Amino acid sequence: MSNILDALGITNEAIETAKAEPSTGGFLWESGAYPVEIKQLAVFETASGAKMLKIEMYDEKEDKTLVEYANTSYIDKQTKERKENMSGVKIFKSLMSAIKLEPAAIQLVDKEIDAYAKKVQAQVITNAEGRKCVALVREVEDPNNEKYPLSNVVEAFADIENKINGETAPVEKWLEKIAKAPVLVKKAKKSTQTAAKAADTDAAKSLLG
Repeated sequence: MSNILDALGITNEAIETAKAEPSTGGFLWESGAYPVEIKQLAVFETASGAKMLKIEMYDEKEDKTLVEYANTSYIDKQTKERKENMSGVKIFKSLMSAIKLEPAAIQLVDKEIDAYAKKVQAQVITNAEGRKCVALVREVEDPNNEKYPLSNVVEAFADIENKINGETAPVEKWLEKIAKAPVLVKKAKKSTQTAAKAADTDAAKSLLG
């Protein structure tokens, strides 16, 4: 049985300093706070050495499933050393607080799972399954992402009392915030804007002959 921090490629110091921050996903739900049940929570490693946390959640009321992937650490291409990805660490910390599961109490079992539409070897956190929490999901429009121009981001997790990391009434504040801008629209990168402009120019030339 492995230690969860080793599996994620992170340190306890990172957990202590992590604060809630978005983690990008690719499955469309409307922006909102969703009471969910954890169906599967697992850690696996990609071909490039990145450590990924798979979070599979089920909303009984809406009768739909959301799968979120959070990168917790990766191999730096220059130094070849493992580095922590704090956005993924923050999601892990937020979720553990929401389902009231201490990292030291986590039980890991080796198992083959489905991830990114293929089979991978992973370590499944068995005692997370069946626990309930609230996923704070926001719609994202990203002109830089050709594969998923429309997607979701899980900004944080709250417990069933609507507390985020033990704080009172933050879910209500979060809902007030996103009511003003339900869809998070990312700015197009310069290269994307240039490519779009070039495409418009080519289209115009073809029309003019």
